[in-house]
Amino acid sequence: MTPTVSSPAATLLLALIVIASLVGLFASPQQGARATCTVSREYRPDPARSAAFDKRYSVYSRIAEQLRPKWAEIESLAEQGMGGKA
Repeated sequence: MTPTVSSPAATLLLALIVIASLVGLFASPQQGARATCTVSREYRPDPARSAAFDKRYSVYSRIAEQLRPKWAEIESLAEQGMGGKA
């Protein structure tokens, strides 16, 4: 179950809860969230689709691992930018 906060200001609310916890208004950010937020919707994994996503993630993880030696080269290309050329 993943509770969600349905508010356009959710990031601001989270920041305020963390700050309130740091100054002692709440014992923890978790307590602050429980005190100030309501669960608007719950998301639960679909067991029938979970195995398919696990397989896809396994492939993605292997690809990412094989690319590890190339990440510096890929990042340098991003830093160079396109310079307006195709």
